[in-house]
Amino acid sequence: MRVACAVMLAVAAVALTGVWTGTARAAQVNVTVSPTPVTRPLPEGFLGLAFTYSALAQWMSASGPVDPVLVGLIRNLTPSGRPWLRIGGESADRSWWPIAGERRPLGITYDLGPTWTEMAGRLARATDARLMLGLELEADQPKIDAVEARQLLHGVGARYVQSFQIGNEPELYSAIPWYKVLHGKPVVWYSPVGKPVYARPRSYGPSQFIGEVSRILRVIPRYPIAGPETNIPAWTQAFLPFLKPNGRVSTLTTHAYGVNSCVKDTKSDVYPTVPNLLSLHASRDLLDGTAPYIALVHRRGGSYRIDEMGAVTCTGPAGVSNSMATALWAIDALFDAASQGVDGVNLHTTYSRINNLFSLGFADGRWQATVQPLYYGALLFEHADPAGSRLLNVTGGTTGTLRVWATEGSSRRVRVAIVNDSLSSDAVVRLRVPAAAGSTTGTVLRLQASNGAGAYATRGITLGGRSFGTTTTGVLAAPTLEPITSHGGAWTVTVPKGSAALVTFGRSGSEANACRASTGGAGDRAGRCG
Repeated sequence: MRVACAVMLAVAAVALTGVWTGTARAAQVNVTVSPTPVTRPLPEGFLGLAFTYSALAQWMSASGPVDPVLVGLIRNLTPSGRPWLRIGGESADRSWWPIAGERRPLGITYDLGPTWTEMAGRLARATDARLMLGLELEADQPKIDAVEARQLLHGVGARYVQSFQIGNEPELYSAIPWYKVLHGKPVVWYSPVGKPVYARPRSYGPSQFIGEVSRILRVIPRYPIAGPETNIPAWTQAFLPFLKPNGRVSTLTTHAYGVNSCVKDTKSDVYPTVPNLLSLHASRDLLDGTAPYIALVHRRGGSYRIDEMGAVTCTGPAGVSNSMATALWAIDALFDAASQGVDGVNLHTTYSRINNLFSLGFADGRWQATVQPLYYGALLFEHADPAGSRLLNVTGGTTGTLRVWATEGSSRRVRVAIVNDSLSSDAVVRLRVPAAAGSTTGTVLRLQASNGAGAYATRGITLGGRSFGTTTTGVLAAPTLEPITSHGGAWTVTVPKGSAALVTFGRSGSEANACRASTGGAGDRAGRCG
C-alpha cells in the first residue's frame, strides 16, 4: 500500500512539474534559438585578466624561464590573438618608480624597478600580450608619472604596452585612507589601528580629477590612454573631452562587481551571499547607464572595456567568493557584457586565496597553481563564445533561475550555454534551434560540482569531468563530452541545480576534419573549432 501511494505521488509530481528526477524537482523550459545574429562578432582578446603590480612580481621569477603555469592560465582564456592584461588598479596608486633625491610618498607601499619591468616584459613576450599599465595619481605628483611611464615603456617594450591608465577609482580618494598614522608614524591604509589620512578633501570631485589628469598628460610620453577607471557616470562624463580624435584616450573603462563585501547591511541586494550573487541584478545590471558611452567611443574609433571585473569586491567571505556561484555568475555576466557591445572584460585576480581566479606559488622547484571556481566559469564562456562568434536571439531562456545564451561561430557552428542558478531544482531544457538546421547530433560539456553541493560548492569543480587540481601546466585535460541527439526537431538537456552546460551542434564531416587537422584534435575536443 505504501509503495502504491509513493508511485501515485511521483506521478502527481511529474504532472505538476513536467519532470521528476527523484532528488530534486525539475521544471521543463522550452527555449527557441533564432538563426538571426543580434550582435557583431566578438572581438579577439575579449576575455583578459587584471593583476596588481605586486602580485605579478610574486608570480614570476626574477630571471630565467617565464612561469609556464601563468602563461597557460592566460592562454586558456585567449587561445588565439593577443591577450589583454591590465596591471594596476588600486596598486597603481600604491606603487612608484623611485626617483633619486625624492622621498617616497607616504601612501605608496611598493617600489617598481628594472627587475619588475624585466619580469613583465618576459611575460608579455611569452603571451604576446597587450598591457594596460596603471600610473600613480593619488600622490598628485606628475613627476612620478613622467618617470614611471618612461621607465615602463623602455623596460617592457612599446609593442606590449597598449595604454596607460591614470589613477584608480578617484571618487574614493576622499573616502578611503591614503595611509594611517599611529604614534606619529605612517602605517598602511588597511591597518586596523591608526588615524586615517585622506589624499583628497571631501569636496574633491570630477572637475578636480580632470585637472589633475590634464597636468599628468602634459608630462608623460605621448601614448594612448585608457580611463577613467571608475563606474560613476559623472566622472566618466567629465572624462569624455580626453577621447580621441581630439584627445589621447582610445579606451573607455569601467569596473564591475556582482556583490560588495564592504556593504554591511544584510538586507541589501549587493550584500555578499550566494543567492544575491545568483540574482539577475548581480549579473545583468553591471552596465546600467553606460550604453551612450559605449556607442560614443565606438563612433570615435575606440573601445570600451570592463577592465576590472569580479564576483565580489572588498575581498568577500569564504563560501561566497570561492563558491561555484562565482562560476555561474561569471558566465551570465560575461555574456551580458558581450550582448551590450563591450569590447572586452578583464577579470581581476590577486594573490588572495579566496577572492581570485587562481593561486600561484613556487614549490619543489616548479610553479604550480590552484584554480578557483570563477576561473572555470570564465573558461566555459570562452568555449561558448570564442572570438568571431555572434550572439543569436533566444526566446524563453531567462527565468528567475535559468539563463540561456546562444552563439554562432565563424564556421556557422552553433553553441547554446545553459546556466541553472537554482539552489534546489534541476532544469530540463527543451531546445529548438533552427540555426543548427541539418544537425541531428551534438555534444554537451558540463560545468558542475562533483560533490552535489551545487552553487555552494567550494571544491570538486569540474569542466567536462576534468579538474585542474594542483596544476603545474595551467592546462586542463581534454574534457569528456556527452553525445546528444534530437527527437522531433528538439534537443532535451537536463541541467542539475547550481551547474551549467554547453550544448554544441555538430557540423559536416569536412568542417570537423579541417578543424581537427588545424588544432591537432585539441580544439575540436574542447569545442573551440569555429
